[in-house]
Amino acid sequence: MLTVFDLTPITLPNCHLPTTQHDSRLTLLWAKRAKRVLTFSEAVKGQLVNWLGFPPERIVVTPLAPNERFKPQPPEEVERVRRKYRLFAPYILFVGTVEPRKNLVTLIRAFAAIAKDFPHLLVLSGARGWMSEPVFAEIERQGLKDRVVHLGYVPAKDLPALMSGAEVFVYPSLGEGFGLPPLEAMACGVPVICSNAPALPEVVGDNAVLVPPADVAAWEEALRHLLSNPDLRAVLGQKGLQRSRQFSWLETARLTLWAFEQAYQDVKGT
Repeated sequence: MLTVFDLTPITLPNCHLPTTQHDSRLTLLWAKRAKRVLTFSEAVKGQLVNWLGFPPERIVVTPLAPNERFKPQPPEEVERVRRKYRLFAPYILFVGTVEPRKNLVTLIRAFAAIAKDFPHLLVLSGARGWMSEPVFAEIERQGLKDRVVHLGYVPAKDLPALMSGAEVFVYPSLGEGFGLPPLEAMACGVPVICSNAPALPEVVGDNAVLVPPADVAAWEEALRHLLSNPDLRAVLGQKGLQRSRQFSWLETARLTLWAFEQAYQDVKGT
């Protein structure tokens, strides 16, 4: 039994270190010998089958789920976190490592196009990863040092309130094995704009605004439209909240156990 988290080191090689690409190829060699392969999305399953020739019956999709702490937070908790991180204006939120695959340069360019028309901050929550320099260079180039806030790593206990306080959650990733942060934001009742790259559409369904990841104009339009429409934000927030409840760790565990049972039956039959 082996788990393939994602194939982005293969599909997006320029977004990963050579060592990560090597490790991913090594994992796939082991996966070829596994009785069952677990993965978190139908998108990755499709890549394994269509690109790499894996037998579909050996692949079990076990979707992830938001932790139970991700839920709409009370106003006093949101206020505590806003004060802690000095967020004294409405804000748009991204959560994730600052690295090439997250496509933050596109987001910053789209935000620069709307910044003069809205009072919002763009808040980046997540540690600096490899090749993060172009992101901060773009912030400087766009003259957004006072409007883009990089919080660095945020403790897990603060994330639900940080998400709950956002007017919009954004996730412009070029590709994911699943895409948990948008689902966590939905579980907090926050409207989401995310890219339509694998595997994000199957996570958010039709309960978020989906945008081509590299289309700056489309990101600008999506941000402008959602920030200008509080009623739409409220509708998407409620739809996302309902969507998030369709995922559970109990179901993840049930599917994982079933995969182990099937692998055991295969071993017994050999």
